[in-house]
Amino acid sequence: MREIPKKNYIFLVILCLVTFFVVTYLVNWYKTSKEFYVETSIMSSFLAEIKETEIENYILENPEGVIYISYNDGKINGKFETKLKEYILKEDIKSEFVYFDCTNLEAVFFNEFQNKYFVDTLKDETISYPNFLIVEEGKIVDMLYGNERELDINDVKSFLEKNGVTKNA
Repeated sequence: MREIPKKNYIFLVILCLVTFFVVTYLVNWYKTSKEFYVETSIMSSFLAEIKETEIENYILENPEGVIYISYNDGKINGKFETKLKEYILKEDIKSEFVYFDCTNLEAVFFNEFQNKYFVDTLKDETISYPNFLIVEEGKIVDMLYGNERELDINDVKSFLEKNGVTKNA
């Protein structure tokens, strides 16, 4: 019977260790990137983002525009936001939009926001999230959805056309 040299065993152990560390690294990298994409909205890196403390100044300085208000959950909105991003780029209307993350905001803030900035006809409406708000002359004059439902890119296109943000195709 032929004897196997010890250097072959050493090589095998080193190969197994290297394989173990590479696989461990790749698993950790995958988990980290998956968490990042689940927790990060596509719109937060694409559109200008405003915070709760900036919304009043934004509306004063930009009396016309569209606010995309959503929670920062790429897993739920990821497919829709990808289509929305493509549509915004195709129509060249990125400058009209701003992203407002409502993930950690209190209901009190939304009640005050609604009372202060919504036109009288919308003050009694329930805001659902995610949603699109049209700002004209410093007031919210229209919103896409009054009650909670899944976002649809065709609804958004019609809504933006109706409010003069885009032209009819």
